[in-house]
Amino acid sequence: MQEVLAQIEVVEVAAQVAKKASLMNAKTAAVNLGDETLKLLKLLSNKLNTLDENQTFLARKFGEIENQLGGE
Repeated sequence: MQEVLAQIEVVEVAAQVAKKASLMNAKTAAVNLGDETLKLLKLLSNKLNTLDENQTFLARKFGEIENQLGGE
């Protein structure tokens, strides 16, 4: 009977270790997801800045062309 109780204790410890490892893996996955999401947000921010710069450039060029055509 002592062997059975000892083995139950070993299994319980193994289950606790597995649970902690699982939580660590989930935490790592969440951190990775957060990192990748941050990269995506930075990329989108850069694209929006580029679009804003292009819009400003095009508006200025349109104004120049409009002035060249006599303000029509």
